[in-house]
Formats: sequence, C-alpha cells, structure tokens
Amino acid sequence: MFSLLKELSKINELLLWIEGNYTLVALGTQIKKYKYILQLQELYKKQTEKYVLGRIVNGAEMIFMPEYNRSVLYQVWFSLKRGRSFTK
Repeated sequence: MFSLLKELSKINELLLWIEGNYTLVALGTQIKKYKYILQLQELYKKQTEKYVLGRIVNGAEMIFMPEYNRSVLYQVWFSLKRGRSFTK
C-alpha cells in the first residue's frame, strides 16, 4: 500500500478519500504526508481509537460524517474548527 501511495504522490493534486478507522490505523501517521478527506461512520469510544484519530483528524482537508450529532461530538472531542466537519 505504501509503495502505491509513494507512486501516486508524484501527482501534484493528489487528494485521498479515507473511509473508516481501520484504514486510518493501518496508515498511521504516514497519512500526514498527503492531503486527505476523512469519512467517519462510527463513534470511536475506545481510548486507542480516539488517540489515533486525534493525531490525524486535524490534518484533514475535510471531515465527512453521516449524521449531524456525531459530527458535533467530533467537533467537541477534537476541537475541530466550525465548517470542517460535514454531514450528508
């Protein structure tokens, strides 16, 4: 996966769409090398999940959430700026 990302990073306008916590955990902080949009479906309550998200979520170009109340919780949990968390 990382070799593919390295090859794709040669594209100037590369923007990754990352869906889900498992993908984020797999990519870890390597994702910070790229521009990315996060699509988060669930509330991640475990401390390890929140820790990983906390290190990554503020670097996202945009955060897409399927439901308003969840987006508000993420705004509070991670001190997100208004307008960076979106719902369907």
